Amino acid sequence: MNVQNVAAMNAEAPPQPTPATCGGHVVCLVTIRMPDGSVGEHTGIYSHSVDAVVRALELFPQACKVSAFAWPFCGAGGVQ
Repeated sequence: MNVQNVAAMNAEAPPQPTPATCGGHVVCLVTIRMPDGSVGEHTGIYSHSVDAVVRALELFPQACKVSAFAWPFCGAGGVQ
């Protein structure tokens, strides 16, 4: 695959949804690592990815690490 093919693929790509175009909510995959090394994950809908991290820290204040991966939530059908 050459540079021209990649440029053509990018030019034809549909616009990606953003939280602003999807009602302002995001789906977050939250990962929590505990002091004993155990790891937990949760997926949920939040107003902002920071809300997901804050909620995880409220529920698990002893967590060593909390991370959130977010993508726009576009209605009841999920990510479009």
